Parts: sequence; C-alpha cells; structure tokens
Amino acid sequence: MTERFFKIAEMNQPFSHPLPPEKLLHLAALCSVNAGTRLLDLACGKGELLAQWARAYDLQGTGVDDDDDLINAAQHRANELEVWSQLQFVASDVLDFPQPFHQYNIVSCLSATWLDTDKATLIALMREALKTTKGGLLLIGETFWQKVPPLEVCEAMGIGRDDLPLLGDLAAQFQSTGVDLLTMLLATTEDRDAFYSQQWHAVHEWVQQHSDHDDVPELRQWVRQNQQHYLQYEREYLGWGVFILHAEGISPAGQEDDDDDLF
Repeated sequence: MTERFFKIAEMNQPFSHPLPPEKLLHLAALCSVNAGTRLLDLACGKGELLAQWARAYDLQGTGVDDDDDLINAAQHRANELEVWSQLQFVASDVLDFPQPFHQYNIVSCLSATWLDTDKATLIALMREALKTTKGGLLLIGETFWQKVPPLEVCEAMGIGRDDLPLLGDLAAQFQSTGVDLLTMLLATTEDRDAFYSQQWHAVHEWVQQHSDHDDVPELRQWVRQNQQHYLQYEREYLGWGVFILHAEGISPAGQEDDDDDLF
C-alpha cells in the first residue's frame, strides 16, 4: 500500500529527487556534457535527466530501472521531447546492468542512498561501465545528515546515526574507494520544501478526484504523517545532493576503447 501511495504522491513529479529542472541543466554544465557524451543513468525513474540532456546537448544514453511503469513513463517522455532515437530504456535490476564492455563517459545513480548495497560496491559497479582506458565521471545522489541528530530523532525517523554520513565525511568515503570528488550540487531547503509540497498537493488532487475510494482515509493519514515527519525532522536534519566524482579507467594495460559499443 505504501508503494502505491508514493506513486500517487509522485505522479506529477518528473524526478524522484529535489533538484529543480534549472539545477539539472546546471549539473550538465558542471559535467561538460556535449554531443559526444554517452550517459548511463541507473535507477533512472521517469527518465527526465536523460530526456532533458538529450534535448539540450544531443547526448546518447541508456536508462535502467527495475520498475516497468517508470520505464514506460521514461520512453513516453523521450517520445514527447523527440529524443527517442538518442536514448534506450531498459527494465532491469540496476545493480546487474553495468558491464566491463560498456563505454560510457558518465554513469549516474541519483537514488544511490536507498539501493541495497554499500557505497564501495556501488562505485565499483558503476566504474565497470565507464570507458575502459579513459575513465570518466560518476554522479551519485546521496542523502546525508546536516548535523549530528539526537538519538530520539534517529528513533523517530527510523534511521541510525551510522546509516547516513555527515556531509563532511562523504569526501573521505569517496576517496577510500579510489575516486576523486570534483564538486557537488546540493538541494537547498527551498528546493526540498517545493519537492515535498508538490507531493502533498498531488495527494490532495487525487483525493478530490477519488473521494469515494476505499484508500482515501488511509492515504490522508499517510500524507499527514509524512508532512509532520518532514517538517519536524527531515527538514532540519537531512540534506541531499549530487556528488560528481572522477574515476580512472580500470581496464587491463593495452586494452583499447571501442567507441562503437555503447550498449
């Protein structure tokens, strides 16, 4: 039921993260995206990052998600923006998709925090799909503590202190995996307020349109709890951002890149 409620809340949102569209384009500029860029977006959701960058910069790319509904939405968005010929969307386990024969310039995973794997394993998997001898960029979306939370806050949120890093600890964590942190793009409090407010408004619209639905009482209670949870705890203690990392190539010496092998 909770998954269904989340889909209702996110039905009008192109992204599953709080970066607004203008910051998504700024992210592309930070990564020097151009017509020669090849991007693999893991946990791509509705494909908005790929579709927007394909339209603005003429890149080629692949989006992967394990949710068939999201993949269908991504394909629809690519058709809507007339970039379908530049993009491919694959319904697959995100952690199984990257392969050593892939040749991407950028590999992104903006939902990295909630994947069922540790950071070192995820980065190793993402590096597999980069250009073999040249390496490239990894874009990782991370949730972090903005400050050390009291234990009662952790208990109320259902998150242990050690489950998330402080922002200041992330650089050391990335460096320990053999990659370099180049820069970051953080969502502001205003960005996050707007993101969650859109969800609350979407739930309100759905309830107004389906007032006789059996789920309405439970959905109302669910969104009220989410509002209180965000306003009382998340807004003060949690932050989110995209971290741009550079990873060297990991291919055996002498192996050449095959620029024709994208997928």
